[in-house]
Amino acid sequence: MEIVCRPQPGWPGHRAGQFLFADFGRTGEGAHPFTIASDWNAKDGTLTLAIKALGDFTNQLVPA
Repeated sequence: MEIVCRPQPGWPGHRAGQFLFADFGRTGEGAHPFTIASDWNAKDGTLTLAIKALGDFTNQLVPA
């Protein structure tokens, strides 16, 4: 699954292969690390996360 995100202003940029922690707003669930699959493109200001269904949390995010 890929999720395209638009970081808040002030995002310092990134490189493909880095990771970030996200919780997707789930109460009681801590943040999980996700791989950034895209290089920084200041023009569109987005990043893409690559997510595999490998555990309890990600199995709920990725459609079957």
